[in-house]
Amino acid sequence: MLKAPTVSAPPDPRLPAVGTAIVRPYKGRSVSVIVQDDGFEHDGQHFNTLSAVAKHVSGSHVNGFRFFRLESNPGQESKR
Repeated sequence: MLKAPTVSAPPDPRLPAVGTAIVRPYKGRSVSVIVQDDGFEHDGQHFNTLSAVAKHVSGSHVNGFRFFRLESNPGQESKR
């Protein structure tokens, strides 16, 4: 039986290249995340998603792209 090739999802275009540090101020401190090919590193811990990092830092669920200000259309207000 033939085995289908493994296909990985393309990287999200909102993310910077692997190895890049994403840094933002939060409540008087600097939060730094390193983009890895299999997730994100923050304070020596591995996280699968930016949202998981944002929840770890903030204590509540928040969109990781929004928390780290990596939304696809920065500077544009959402239309309601």
